[in-house]
Amino acid sequence: MWRWALVSAIMCAFMFFLLASNGARSRTPNGMREESWSGSLPPPPTTPGEQALAAARLGGASERDAVVTPDSSSIRKEGAAPSSVSCSPLLETPVELPSAPAPTPRPKMSMEWATFESALRRDAATSDARLVLIGDSITEALRGTGMGRHREEYAAGPGVLANRLGTYDPLALAVSGDTTANLLFRIFNSGFPPTDRAPEYVTMMIGTNDLSGARIAAVHDAPGRDADATLDCDAMSARTLKSAAAALAGARKVIEAVRIRAPQAKIVVLGLTPRGDSRGRSMSNYPLRIDYVQPSSWSAAIAAFNDGLRRFVEGDRKRGTGGTIVFQPCEEPFLIGSGSKEGSLRWINATLMKDGLHPSGAAGLEALVGCVEAGIHAADVERDRETGAVSAAQRNI
Repeated sequence: MWRWALVSAIMCAFMFFLLASNGARSRTPNGMREESWSGSLPPPPTTPGEQALAAARLGGASERDAVVTPDSSSIRKEGAAPSSVSCSPLLETPVELPSAPAPTPRPKMSMEWATFESALRRDAATSDARLVLIGDSITEALRGTGMGRHREEYAAGPGVLANRLGTYDPLALAVSGDTTANLLFRIFNSGFPPTDRAPEYVTMMIGTNDLSGARIAAVHDAPGRDADATLDCDAMSARTLKSAAAALAGARKVIEAVRIRAPQAKIVVLGLTPRGDSRGRSMSNYPLRIDYVQPSSWSAAIAAFNDGLRRFVEGDRKRGTGGTIVFQPCEEPFLIGSGSKEGSLRWINATLMKDGLHPSGAAGLEALVGCVEAGIHAADVERDRETGAVSAAQRNI
């Protein structure tokens, strides 16, 4: 009998290992699992030199092969920072994206998503917030949660938001992993305050999960293998860039939806924050390696998306098609190095963005809220300018 018990235990352990391995290969829509760090990993490198050395070690290169100066592109040579090999520097002028149809609003096919989405609808229905923040996991972090569950790395979020913007009674209506299509569904299905409770300000940061469609396509092209390991940085960058036009169309549709729900609100459109490349998966599906070097395989698409969104906002203001709207870039607080020299590299500040994607910890969330605060100020200035222009026109009648 004890032999059968021993055999059964071994078989159960083997099945658990297989299930864990399959989970480790799975991908979330943003190409990086929301629970991206277990907390048991060593502290991330914080200076450009430390990050270059870490990238070289992870790529199998010796320390003497790592270039520690932040403005040198030779770190991308073969043998150093494998997820960055052959990643061309960004062009000074971002690629102009072609027009694309906006995605159809749709929910996530997940019970976890549906449960949290229902909770946010209840929050929206009773909201008295002057400021509503909509978006994905980056914005949800300001609730201190990921998909509605407490996350220690975001625990400082509610306090930071209250300290910096408490006078606006802020309410974050955001869900981890949401694309523009998911956010549109939520806005059109009571996931935003009703018109009689419309906020004075609305900030939105959405689109990075739309860009991740390229990652999913790459996984399908190479089943059972890590997407970032099958293509070099430029090839992956080209795939990601193809997703940017649809992402931009979705973000523009979100702006239109917000205008319908809150026609008098000052809308702050936040640019996407930078992303680093992740490589490999542990059994718990955490990325084994993060490359903080910029540009990454995400950078061209993010730059094109942000530039297209900025030009849309500026054109919208000139057309006078609605209320006050401003574009607020958010990349700089999270980057190290000036990038002023041609072909030079920059670095994601790992202290503020440990997994190369999500602002985390008190300092990272302070940087994120600082960007929101700057956008609100810009919207106030723009509203004053518009009001002044209207008054001047009325005096001339």
